[in-house]
Amino acid sequence: MKKNYPLLLVFLFLFSGFGVQSQSFDPFIEGIIEDTNLDSLVSYVRVLSGEDSVTINGERHLIKSRSSFQNSDRELSGDYLLEKLQSFGLPVQEHIYSNSGRNILGIQQGVGSPDKEFIICAHYDAVTDYAADDNASGTAAVLEAARLLSQYELPCTIIYALWDEEEIGLIGSEEYALEAALNGQPIDGVINMDMIAWDGDNDMVLELHSHSVGNSESITDILVEVNDIYDLSIVPSVITPGTPYSDHSSFWNQNYGAVLLIEEYWGGDFNPYYHTVGDRIDLFNMEFFHASSRLAIASLATMANNNPVTDIRPQSENGNYQVQNYPNPFSTNTTLAFTQQQPSQVDIYLLDGFGKKIKTILRDNFAPGQHEVNISADELCNGLHFVVIQSSTERRTHKIMVSK
Repeated sequence: MKKNYPLLLVFLFLFSGFGVQSQSFDPFIEGIIEDTNLDSLVSYVRVLSGEDSVTINGERHLIKSRSSFQNSDRELSGDYLLEKLQSFGLPVQEHIYSNSGRNILGIQQGVGSPDKEFIICAHYDAVTDYAADDNASGTAAVLEAARLLSQYELPCTIIYALWDEEEIGLIGSEEYALEAALNGQPIDGVINMDMIAWDGDNDMVLELHSHSVGNSESITDILVEVNDIYDLSIVPSVITPGTPYSDHSSFWNQNYGAVLLIEEYWGGDFNPYYHTVGDRIDLFNMEFFHASSRLAIASLATMANNNPVTDIRPQSENGNYQVQNYPNPFSTNTTLAFTQQQPSQVDIYLLDGFGKKIKTILRDNFAPGQHEVNISADELCNGLHFVVIQSSTERRTHKIMVSK
């Protein structure tokens, strides 16, 4: 299937022409945003805040309280989260760090760059009964991220983390971050959500608490750009250095990059029912809750799909792969032509317009030089598709268009 390719190539790259921004529109990310479902988010919150009963461990239960300060259903809520992550097909770990504390972790292993790890997280414990905004809202967004992204093979590893005992001193996240640092765990970015559903003045301001620690500021830039590119209607307020009073700061303390997403904690529109039994889902600003969740999930997907967190820049001709296909658009067949600079085993596969894997074209060892591969349109529908060329060190994505 391999043969020499003519020396004169016109190279087309997926991420060319960014202009000022370091990202460009990606239909996969747009699909994730569109699929982020408000009904799902609300259903998780209603269960976690004791509004609706749910089957846990084979029996029907109502989670009346997730309090860390008194006898509560916190252990039951942990079981619910564990079973929910498992229902999405994810391997789940219980990080039991004390007699009273248990973090729940869903692990989505990356395909291609599994040593690149991104965490999306929230604390699930509470102070009082109900505690819908603090922090069933952030926990629900983590569950929704897991529901959506677990359907896809992504290059980088994602950890869906629900922390325990945040309300009594960030204990669960501190235990995890410390162990991660001691073990040399390669955490490339953390998105923490803590209270993302109150917007009393309807101005859609969401605070992004960042720091000069690790790559925190790069992660913040991604969040701001994703909001702008996909017109998510959030008004981001970047605060540097941000508050140390949530789980992201456990990672700052270990020199990992992390960002907190929170309603106007410092901006004058913080939930007045904070830490009271008045914190109920009926008071949510649903548009704000939905948009905040979309922003967090889309930004996570951007990082885990393209690993742009350290340098989100247009791909250049200095990379290993230089790619084009001709004709493009095509109705029957197209020739994928690529040049690589280093010998490597190469996987070539197709994604649909939403980034879901369709088929593997080939896996083979390629010498340095120019190569051609034929792609048939027989099993493809009309519209945009992506070809992924992946080696052990690089992943290049190229647009193709089918027009029958």
